[in-house]
Amino acid sequence: MASQKIDIVTAHNIVMRFELANTIQRILAWVIDAAILFVYLLLCGTVMGGNTIMMYLFVLPIFTFYNLFFEVFNNGQSIGKMVLKIRVVALNGSTPTLTEYYLRWIFRTLDITFSLGTIAILFISSSKRRQRIGDLIAGTSVVKLKNDSSISLADIDRANKIAEIEYLKLVAFTDSDMLLVKQSLLRYGRYPNNANKELMFNLSEKIQDVLGIKIEKKNTRIFLDKVLNEYIELTR
Repeated sequence: MASQKIDIVTAHNIVMRFELANTIQRILAWVIDAAILFVYLLLCGTVMGGNTIMMYLFVLPIFTFYNLFFEVFNNGQSIGKMVLKIRVVALNGSTPTLTEYYLRWIFRTLDITFSLGTIAILFISSSKRRQRIGDLIAGTSVVKLKNDSSISLADIDRANKIAEIEYLKLVAFTDSDMLLVKQSLLRYGRYPNNANKELMFNLSEKIQDVLGIKIEKKNTRIFLDKVLNEYIELTR
């Protein structure tokens, strides 16, 4: 299964790139958690000898709140997620809030329990950020944890380059958008007429609106060149 990544721009304009956990990893994490709960149920049944009241007191709360408890108090990881080295993250770059954890947990009933996981699998497999319904509502997703030992010089170099980038909001654009910018610059370079100049100005103004900045028209070519270079650094 091909890896899929997302770039998250934090409140401090830091771009964080995550590799999304795939469907199989999330299913395996669920299987591990289910196995742990099953073993716990067997142990409680053996120790309590079928005492219904005791089973309700010691088993039902664990089964009900297992995932919520671990995600809230263990940095977005149940035991299964720890084994698979994946965790829950908020799409705004921050640690998920209690409300966000609660929302994704409450929708487990629909995503997993009532549908036997079918709805969750369908949404995770088909959504852009591999989100089940609970993730979509809460604004979260599940990502892979990067192995510290795998950090390379290329990672460090890329981090340094990103730290120097001025227009971090360029991640909102697509390759197609930047191709238009490149074609506009090339066209104006070859044929510097008024029509091509106006097209270049229009593209520049639209980009400025998204970035929330203003530049002088005389600096349009320099600005668009910088936009192209920084977009490449952010997305490659």
